[in-house]
Amino acid sequence: MTDADIGQLVKLAEGYYEGMLHGKAELLERVFEPGARFQGVRDGEQIRRGLGEFIAMVGGSKADGEPAVEFSLSVELLDMTGPVAVIKVKDRFRGRTYVDYLTVVKIGAVWRIVNKAFTTVD
Repeated sequence: MTDADIGQLVKLAEGYYEGMLHGKAELLERVFEPGARFQGVRDGEQIRRGLGEFIAMVGGSKADGEPAVEFSLSVELLDMTGPVAVIKVKDRFRGRTYVDYLTVVKIGAVWRIVNKAFTTVD
């Protein structure tokens, strides 16, 4: 993994979080592949969504572009093999702490998120 790869993957994770936190559909559409899937466990319930549902959910309760909660993101793990990687992030969203595993694929020269698996930790 090169320094350039690390920088691109961290920037991708930051773009994901900014888009989610501020409900920015155009940013989320840039960082995710159109067929991306979202699956996780929150409060013991399985949650499954497609990209459109995810964008509608994060945009649904924002007010005038203001963040839903304070900014809190840390990249906990980067693991890459060739054109695929996993990014583990810990973040705050709407008053909860989440751990997200973002599966990413390099398409040409651009990394895109193809899957998000998540759970709450508080």
